[in-house]
This record gives sequence, C-alpha cells and structure tokens, in this order.
Amino acid sequence: MTVTASAQTVWRCGPDGRSYRDTPCAEGRALAVSDPRDDVQLAQAQEVAEREQRLSQQLRQERRQREHEVLAAAGRGAAGIKPAPAAAPTLDRVDRVDREPRQAARSQAARAKGTRAHRSKRARPSR
Repeated sequence: MTVTASAQTVWRCGPDGRSYRDTPCAEGRALAVSDPRDDVQLAQAQEVAEREQRLSQQLRQERRQREHEVLAAAGRGAAGIKPAPAAAPTLDRVDRVDREPRQAARSQAARAKGTRAHRSKRARPSR
C-alpha cells in the first residue's frame, strides 16, 4: 500500500474552533498541515502499524484462549453458569459442627472461673 501525503489546507470552523473542514467557512482559520516524512519513512511507519495490528490480533486470540481454558477448568459455561453443586451437608453434620466450638468455649470459661459447670450440663443426682 503506497501512502503519499501532500500539503493541504484545512479550515478550523465553528464558534469554538472544534470543527475541521477541507473547504473555507465563515469565521474559519486556515491551518497548513503537511507530513514532512519522505516515502521511505512513510513505508516504515506503515510496516510498523501493520506489525502492531498483527501482534494485537495474536494477543487478543491468546487472551481469549486462556479465558476459555480458565472457564472450562472451573466447570463454567460461557455465560458463567455453574453446574449443580454437590450434595449439601446434612443438618445433623451442620448442627454438630456449629455446636462443638460453643461447648468447648463454655467449658474453657467454666474452668477459668473454677466452677464444675465444665464437667456436665446435667445435674447429678445426689446420693
């Protein structure tokens, strides 16, 4: 692809000068724009742009592949849908797990006070 640049006049138009045109306009100012690079420099710049475009596409493809692998390893679909969870723990197991730390804490507190409450919660029959 051959790119050639020639000096041309661009007009800055509009009340705040934010509009650019290639034809004169009311209240417009002429701006001289030119590219001082020669044909060799322009060709080199074009090659760099094409190489960066190819690299960008390659990196995008690699990122998508990694994301796909991570989602597949996590067992999720493209929409982030998870498979059904394994069987939930039974309430008996949950209750026991919740109860054990509390009982241990009560026993430790009772021992610290020097009471017999840590031995048993039930009242012992007197003999």
